[in-house]
Amino acid sequence: MRRFAPLFGALLLAAEVSFASYNLDQVMQELENREKTMTAIQFDFNQEINFIQMNSTTTVVGEALFGQAGKLRITKESPDNQITISDGKTVWVYNPAAKQVWEGSAKKWLESSAMPKGMVPLNNYVTDLRENFNLSLAAGASDPAGDVRILAEPKNKELGYKIELTVSTESWLPVKTIYVSDSAEVRTLLSKHQVNPSAPDSVFRFSAPKGTDVIPFN
Repeated sequence: MRRFAPLFGALLLAAEVSFASYNLDQVMQELENREKTMTAIQFDFNQEINFIQMNSTTTVVGEALFGQAGKLRITKESPDNQITISDGKTVWVYNPAAKQVWEGSAKKWLESSAMPKGMVPLNNYVTDLRENFNLSLAAGASDPAGDVRILAEPKNKELGYKIELTVSTESWLPVKTIYVSDSAEVRTLLSKHQVNPSAPDSVFRFSAPKGTDVIPFN
């Protein structure tokens, strides 16, 4: 699946169209308008991962920053500290406790990553959703809180998963995602969004601290 291509011009107030009247075309157009206003986005996330076959659950908490052209910085604070950084060409996955960093091609990492496309509103993600997914609004998709739920199933059935995106009609940003496959269900809450935060290129680069083992992964 094409990658973030990551993780939504003027912002239209939800009052302009009643919540119940949104159809899929309107929702996708609003998301595309929002995407055009953005060069970067930062948010906190709380992710509950249920490994179905193993009958076990883990919770991941952290912060993510996505820029254009594949730049990203994802900091996992728990259960273990891990920092994933990419300048769009190279990706580094740094584990401070183990004093190890995995390094390799960002393109190959994204292609093999379990993180599904459509979660981050940058880098033509609306186009990707339209081209690579069968989309629909969930029944009763508009709720009193002013959110809409988009169901996305890959056109390539062999991928074997589906995604549900909950989007705020006030900000036209994702506030919740649900990823379901045969092996796992991943529920992610996104909060404290910052659109176009200051993000110098230096935050998307990594230099291994002294004593860190550098391990190529592709």
